[in-house]
Order: sequence, then C-alpha cells, then structure tokens
Amino acid sequence: MESKIIPKLLLISFFFLINLISAQTIILEGKVIDFTTKNPVENVNIIAIGNNYSATTNLQGEFKLNIPLGEYKLKFSHVSYTTRILSVKISDNNSDTDLVVQLQPGNIPIKNIYVVSTRMLQQFGESPLPLEVITSKEIQEHEPQTVADILAQKPGLALQRDGIWATSISLRGLTGSDLITLVDGNRIETATDLDGSLSLFDLDDIKQVEVIKNASSVLYGTGALGGIINIIAEGNNYTNNFEINGKVSSGVNSVNKGFMNNASLNFSDKTWSLNLNGNYRTADNTNTPTGELSNSGYNDDYFSGSFGWYINDNNKLKVSYQNFKGWDIGIPGGAGLFPTNALVKYSFIKRDLINVQYSIINLIEPLKELTIKFYNQNIYRFVENIPNQTNVIQSNNGQPTQIITVDRITPNVRHYVTGLQLQSNWLFGKNLLLAGIDAWQRNLDSRRERVINHSQQDTQTANISQVFTEYIGEKPLPNSSFRSIGVYAQDEFPFLSDKLKITLGARGDQILVKNDSVSNPVHYYTIPARQKNPPQTVLNWSKMEETDYSWSTNFNIFYNATENIDLTFSYSHSFRSASLEERYKYIDLGSIIRLGNPKLKPEKGNYLDAGIKYFTPEINIYWNVFVNFINNQIKETPGTFEGKNALLSVNTGKSRLYGFDGSAEFHITDNSLLNVSAAYVRGEDIANNTNLPEIAPLNSKISYRYSFPELLSLELSANIFSSQDNIAPGELATLGYVYYNLYTSSTAIRVLNSEVKLYTGCENFTNKSYRNHLSTNRGFIVSEPGRNFFVKLSVNF
Repeated sequence: MESKIIPKLLLISFFFLINLISAQTIILEGKVIDFTTKNPVENVNIIAIGNNYSATTNLQGEFKLNIPLGEYKLKFSHVSYTTRILSVKISDNNSDTDLVVQLQPGNIPIKNIYVVSTRMLQQFGESPLPLEVITSKEIQEHEPQTVADILAQKPGLALQRDGIWATSISLRGLTGSDLITLVDGNRIETATDLDGSLSLFDLDDIKQVEVIKNASSVLYGTGALGGIINIIAEGNNYTNNFEINGKVSSGVNSVNKGFMNNASLNFSDKTWSLNLNGNYRTADNTNTPTGELSNSGYNDDYFSGSFGWYINDNNKLKVSYQNFKGWDIGIPGGAGLFPTNALVKYSFIKRDLINVQYSIINLIEPLKELTIKFYNQNIYRFVENIPNQTNVIQSNNGQPTQIITVDRITPNVRHYVTGLQLQSNWLFGKNLLLAGIDAWQRNLDSRRERVINHSQQDTQTANISQVFTEYIGEKPLPNSSFRSIGVYAQDEFPFLSDKLKITLGARGDQILVKNDSVSNPVHYYTIPARQKNPPQTVLNWSKMEETDYSWSTNFNIFYNATENIDLTFSYSHSFRSASLEERYKYIDLGSIIRLGNPKLKPEKGNYLDAGIKYFTPEINIYWNVFVNFINNQIKETPGTFEGKNALLSVNTGKSRLYGFDGSAEFHITDNSLLNVSAAYVRGEDIANNTNLPEIAPLNSKISYRYSFPELLSLELSANIFSSQDNIAPGELATLGYVYYNLYTSSTAIRVLNSEVKLYTGCENFTNKSYRNHLSTNRGFIVSEPGRNFFVKLSVNF
C-alpha cells in the first residue's frame, strides 16, 4: 500500500512545484517622471491590461507592482498627462523590473487649474465667480496674433478688430473702459479708442491669461464694471541645483506672410531665478477671401527680464521689467474717427513696465501673508493719419483756384501710470480675510500737429503751384491726471464642513481728477514764412478738479451640492468713474468730431450671476446665467459742436445686459476630447427703448481633439455665429456664418539634451468670407482673414 501512496505523493508534489513556479510573482519597481521637467509625477495609475494587477505612484513618482512573470501591456494614466501603454517582459533576471517611464504633459482638467486674479491662490473649480483661463499650452498650439484672438475662443468673450494687430475683447457685451486689463496684476491704462492694449505683449512670454466674467470693483476698483483680464507673464522657475535652460522658437503665417522669432533663458537655483526673454515679429497686409486688407501689416519686438529671490523661507523678492515696441502698424478700422479714404497707422508705440514685489509669509499669527507691490508703466502712442482730403475753392473774379489739402495729422500721447498695492491675507480658524490698499495714478500728455498744404491753380494754364504749408500744433486733451485710492476687505466663511462657502467684500474709493487749462493752437508757423497772423487761440479746457467717492460690495456663494456638482451665485455692486478720454476727448481727424464731458457721473452697476459646475473624470460642465443693470452708462450721442456734426459723451439713464455662457467637455476616451461651448448676450438701453451697440450674436464653438500617443495631437474646431438683428441705431445687421480650424502639435521629441516640438495648423481652411459683427461696426473691415496656414518650431533646452 505504501509503495502506491509514495509515488502518488511524489507526483502531487511535482505538479504543485510546477504550479508554484509558473505562478511565481515578482515586484516590479519603477518611477514615473515628467517628460519635459524630469520631475516625479504623483498619483499615476498603472494597470496591466487584461488583468487585475495595478499600482499608483507615490510623492516621489515611485511605484511597486506585484505581478507574475510573463509579458504584459502596462497602461500609465494621469489626468494631467497623455496616457502611455508600455509592453514589458517580466522574468526573474530581466531589467524590465526596474523601469523609468516618462509621460508627456497633456490637458489639465480646468477644475484643477489655479488662478490668482481673485486676489488669492484658488482652484478654478472652487471659485464662486465665472472664470475663463487660457494656458500657455493653448497659446502655443493655436499661434494667435494677439491675446484677444485666443480669448475670443472662450464663451462670453467676442473679438473686436481695428485691424489684425489692434484687437480688443467684448466681455458679455461690455468693452473698453468697462473692463480692466492687467499684466501681473498691474493696470494697463491707455486710450479707450484704438488702444491696442491686448496687443502689447509677447505671446511666448505668457504663462496664463485669467478672465473674471463678473463685476470685480471690490478687488480692483473703478473700471471693473464688466470684468477683468489679467495677463500673467512666465516669471521665474526654481530648481534644486543650479541650472541653465531656455527656449528658441520660430514661426510663419501664410495669411499675412507673418514671421516671428523668440528666445528665452532661465538661470535658476534653489533660492534665486533669472529669466530673460526676447521676441521679434513682422507681417505684411492680411489676405481675406474678398481681397487684401490694405494697411494691415505690423512690426513689433519685446524684451523682458524677471528676477526672483527667496531671501529665506518666509521672504521673497521679485523684480521684473517689460519693454514692448511696435512700428509701422496699420489701422484699417476706426469707425467715426477717420475719413473713409484715410491712411492711418501707428508710426510708433511703446510700453515700459517695471514691477517690484516683496512678500512675507507667516509674519505673525494669524497674518499668513503680507505683500507690497510697486509698479510704473508708461505707454507712448504716435499715430500718423493721412486723411487724403482736399478742399477746392473755385476761382472768383479772375483769382486763381485755391486748393487746400490736409497733408497729415500726427497725434501722439503719453500715458504714465504709477501704482502701489498693499495686501494682507489673514486666517482666523477657517475664515480667510483679505484686506488691502490699492492706489494708482495715471498722467496723460496729449499732442497733435496738423500739416496743411495751400496751392493754387492758374485759371488760364491749369498749372498748380505750391504757395505755403501750415503747421498747426494742438493739444486735443489737456494735461490731466486720474488718481484712485481704494481700501478693500473680503472675507470667506466656510459652513457645513466646508461644503458651503460664503464670501463678503466691500471697498471704498476716492478718485481725484485734475486737468490744466489749455488753449489751441499751442503753436503755429508756415513754410515759407508769410506775413499772416496766426489764428486766434481758443480756450478749449479750463483748469478743473473733480472728486468722486464710490463704494462697491460683493456677495458670493459656493455650495458643493454633491460629490460632482457645485452651485455658485454672486452679486456685485460696482462702479466706474469716467476716464480721462471720456472727460476731455476732442477728436477731429478729418471726420466727425468726438467730444468729451468733464462733468460725467460715474457709472454704477448691479451684477448677478448664477452657475452650475459638474465635474467627473469623464465630463466637465460649467454653465452661467447673468444679468447686469448699469445706471448712468456713458455713451456717445449724435449732436453738433461749433456747427459741425459731433458725437457727444453723455450719461444715459439705465441699461441692461443679460444672457448665458458655458462649456461642456467630454473625455470620450483617454486620448480623445470633445468640447462644446455657447454664449448669448442681449443688451438693451432701457431709458430709450433701443438696443445697445456692439453686442455679439449668439455663438458656439465645437472642437474635437485626439492624441496619438507619442506622436501628435490633432484638433478640429467649428466656430458658429448666428445672425445679429438686434442692432442699435446706425448699426448694420450681419448674417450668420461658420468657419473651421485645424490644429496639430507634435509630442516632444528628445534630441540630445533638447526637446523639439512642431506646431502646425490651418485656420478658416474653407476660406470662408464672413463679417464679424463687432469688427464691422468698428470700421471698414468687411471681411475677416482668409485661409491661414501656420508652422512653428520650438526647441527647449
């Protein structure tokens, strides 16, 4: 019996040993790093496809996967990176058991993006305010001409054109002085007509653009009646050891033969960082489906430097400088400013900014942070206007025919802005209190010279001879200043285990406006000198001083209704004191006269916004409805001045703007993304029962993005605009249209110690001819740019 049992036991033991060997597992260890930065990536999910073996990386990007010997396809996924599938063969003597996996940066979910324009570091998904964010990745992939071009891709923001270079944004129906433009939180104050404030940047030096689509007077004071646009420069990066890295890029556009070059260098260590950046661009006239848009070329260059220093763990200093210059910039738009056949351009434009910021962390309890900032920003604008206007006085009693030609008009203006900000962040338990002082002053110096040729034509021979040329110097606006001093506080109260957050804020401002007296003309001479008395000077502006006292409040609610649904509500009472141009404007450039009013009252608004946010790993939706009531809105109305047709700045009664905007993002697969957005705004002048001007029609954007792992990403988008029939008096209705864009961007290719990326695209690839309602009402632009191919090569090292 035993002799039979023993062989059976041996046979069972043998099969058990074979099964044990075949099921032997091994610990697969590895590390996941960012392809670009080489930094470890936390919370990466690792799954063996077709099996139940999985792991997650720790803070150091490390993982351990207990898995049997064999061949597998491992899937590495993270919400902020492109998914990677790696084939591995695992054996007891295989090097694949110690992996280093590099992931390409992908699309970061918008709820996880941090913003600072709310005056504190806050995640997009946790803000009660309606926000839009543009990342540097989006800018690189779409290669816009100006900041306004890329902002217009977001719901609630619409593009206005005075050309290709001079663009601006309408935010929920408001534009110009009703919006504040910031760079790193510092105001850009320049003319409200043809200002080009969103063009004074190097797009390669932008880290992020943040937009608050809501009145923000509590945070930023006068001018934030419709919202703020904050452009954040790249700034400084710090590394554990001393490093030098940089980037060079070049690109071309077919629609205007545009060309750009950019280079940047960053020197960094644990405690300090120096970033240097330079850019140059040039472009010819833009082609449209209906022909070339004459006088639309431009040239500009840019230099910036930023130095950051962690003095110790609690003290940080930052000093930055930006210098932008543009020249020979065509302005084919500008309705109401110039005669139809005028040739107008910026002969030269310049922006200088110096910014110094010092921050102290954990100074005392409960003061968590104290920041003081000083900035000085100067903007110079020189315009050349060739009116192409001639006045002929026919001969009389044998006298020669007189020919008077306006040869050119050369306005120029200097805007000087100096600001000081002090903000403290306090934490009382869970209550976050912001309190600060915000003071700034803008000084304006405006000049203009008109050159008029006088000729005569002999009645017998018809010969024309030059007689003399007049040079008339004028100050269309007096030397003036606008000073604002505001004190603000905002407190955030959490309730219901932090599911409910209520924010209360208040602000008080004193605004002092001064101007010198001015009589025109300020100088007059002729060549050759003639025995002719100069024209009698006329007092245009008397010396004045005006003070406005304003207050603003806000009330915001953020409620986390479920794990995936957030509800928001915000109310803001806001104000805007009339700008220097609106008070002192006197524009006579050969067309209709536009005249300011020093006695304009401040605009006051009441803004309500309600929103819903739905976030899951597969679907992101945010949707808002709003209504904005504005009292004493400043508008231009037809009238006369000194017997000429004029547009006069006045306060109207009450206006109302209301509508909706939002976006839905669907992660169809790990590598594909569908985005649908829509926006609608209706503007009404309640006092006069008419429509407000320059309101964008109902519009939508649909885009689909697919990433081919370790190869490229492809994006196809359709921009859809309905017709606009709700027009203001004097406006033209516009038809609806659709145009399509295609963008591709390669994954980073490692070449030696450098990373190479290629961006290509074709905008309006069907060469659709269409009229943008907002651009149509700005001037003589009857068709937007046609088909545009672009290519850009970027090398990081």
